[in-house]
Amino acid sequence: MASTLRRCVSLGSSGVGSPGSNQDYANNAEFFKETGSRRQANADGLNVMLTVWRFPLWANETAGFSEAEDASYQLPDRIRQGVDPGRRKDLSFKVPGDLSVASPFGRFLEFLIARYNSGNPDRPGTVAALEVCNEPNGQMWPQQGPSTTGNPYDDGPITIQEPVAQMFRTAHIVNLRHQSRMLLLGPGTADRTGNSRLGTAYTTMTTNLLDEVATAEAVPSDIGRGVPAEHARGFQPGVHFGWSHHNYIDIEFDQGVGSSLGRTNNRAAHVRRLLTGRWAGWPTGDAAAPGVALTEGGARLTQIRSLYGLTDPALIRAKQAELLQRNWDRMFPGADGVGIEMLTWYLFHTDPNFDAGLCDFDGTKRPVYATWGTLPSLQ
Repeated sequence: MASTLRRCVSLGSSGVGSPGSNQDYANNAEFFKETGSRRQANADGLNVMLTVWRFPLWANETAGFSEAEDASYQLPDRIRQGVDPGRRKDLSFKVPGDLSVASPFGRFLEFLIARYNSGNPDRPGTVAALEVCNEPNGQMWPQQGPSTTGNPYDDGPITIQEPVAQMFRTAHIVNLRHQSRMLLLGPGTADRTGNSRLGTAYTTMTTNLLDEVATAEAVPSDIGRGVPAEHARGFQPGVHFGWSHHNYIDIEFDQGVGSSLGRTNNRAAHVRRLLTGRWAGWPTGDAAAPGVALTEGGARLTQIRSLYGLTDPALIRAKQAELLQRNWDRMFPGADGVGIEMLTWYLFHTDPNFDAGLCDFDGTKRPVYATWGTLPSLQ
């Protein structure tokens, strides 16, 4: 069981990118208070976690691209062969060529950590945790090296773990400069299966990344820039760097011990098993007892309708609440929850294109909202 399971609600990117939208903290503050969700704005006395989603275009060498250049650039890494190019992955998901401490990306992390750490007397607010990336095994590109055949859309060697490991090292080193006052998290893996040019299975990503962080070498531009000697090759994450994962599929498919669909492999628990003996990170710094932060999850109404054969909107919403409770019981008192340290639900106000929220788009509370509010807030 998880003895210190934290609850968190993700507000999505629009709260930052579109101030005043229904994902803005100001329009969700009462929901946080009512449900006892403890990741809350500093002004209300609680903690904030930021997730680095996408790359600034000035950090990934694409800032000067015209629309025509964008529309034809590295398409085998951005879309399936024969699919409308208009559906390609965005330029902001392109992995920068340089992710060192001295790179534009490294300076971007430096800005965030310097600005929002608790030791900055001029800080506008304090960030308790910074998630270094978001679903790199699905959103970022390229996922693989060049195709091994004459068709550029065919598979090549999986490489996405290499830049993510460098992002880990860079964030870790920058955080050390500021006395490791922030908790770092990553990689925020999408709980997907199957490997292709456009995405990598969570199991493959986890094992490959563990291999890579253990052996990745400091790049030459980092040497002499405050990189401790012990971090010249690999690094030990310690209590200030935690592993994160997303668990939509576990919740939607009722996966784990006692699954109503017979799907007994809980993917979050599987990730934790993969980390055991290999990741000496948050919260204990002990590889024998690694923690996992589930930084996104939920149950989409569209998935519930399809999986459980429900058509009545009231029954679909009731099932959403039931799936949350079943997942909580599995993660907290249940055996699948060993080492699970945080459970996050995606959104109060739902996104119509990803309909998992605790409330309807207009703020009307769903049954799952009441269920969420009854769960204990352990930290």
